[in-house]
Amino acid sequence: AQKAAWPFPPGLPVRRRPPERRKPRRAGTAPGAPQPI
Repeated sequence: AQKAAWPFPPGLPVRRRPPERRKPRRAGTAPGAPQPI
């Protein structure tokens, strides 16, 4: 038996990390994003 490489219980669809939309983005994360001075 092969162990799952992700901490998800069997039966759930494999999905990556949820997009962090509510968290404020750090300066320099997105290319071309306005950096706070």
